[in-house]
Amino acid sequence: MKKLLLGCIILTPTLLQTAYAEKAVEENTLSYSVKYNSAIFDTLYLQGDATFALGDSFGLSVGANNLNLSFADETENMQNLRVGGFFRNPKHGRVEVAYQQLFINGENDGLYSITGEYYFDNWTLGAYVMSDELSELNDLNIYTNIYITDNIRVEIDLLDASDNSVISATLNFQAPDYIGNEWQFSLSYGEGFWDNDNQWGIGVKYTPDFNNTLKRFYRNYSTNVKAFSFL
Repeated sequence: MKKLLLGCIILTPTLLQTAYAEKAVEENTLSYSVKYNSAIFDTLYLQGDATFALGDSFGLSVGANNLNLSFADETENMQNLRVGGFFRNPKHGRVEVAYQQLFINGENDGLYSITGEYYFDNWTLGAYVMSDELSELNDLNIYTNIYITDNIRVEIDLLDASDNSVISATLNFQAPDYIGNEWQFSLSYGEGFWDNDNQWGIGVKYTPDFNNTLKRFYRNYSTNVKAFSFL
């Protein structure tokens, strides 16, 4: 009798609905970001991102930004358009395939990327490869995000590129007790391996009507976008 009752409890609609609620995208999101980065040249990012649900297990991410590049003797602007499709299990991780188009000085270039993330309880381990040809995937980039609390995380990125490799650390946080969960802030610092150049950055992201934690944002709502010249 006890076994029969236990079986009935396991199959109750409420518990089935709770288990089924783990979706790739809990709710469609739209975010706006501004970031300033200082290195050999200074960069001002203006960016918009959106994430949409495609059924229960898949999602679509789209983004666009403008980069104002300030060199010692000139200023340039570069635009990016990016679209990615992903499978995500919020308890285990995410796999994404994306395409990105860059526009600068009347020229354009396309980039492909494949990203994989595994979710541990309070940290994420991820990697992505990027190339202009699917047959020549290269530039393996490894990263990890450690959640100090649900509203504070530390990001470590090892970026491999043909001209210089960079390791950087970013503090990403919310201040819900003061201005709500809609705002995210970032402070970053990086070092180049080959040219010994250092860089630092400061940024802010705004997601209208979002009322949840930083950890839930990147695991249940939006995505941790990793791409060339994106935040």
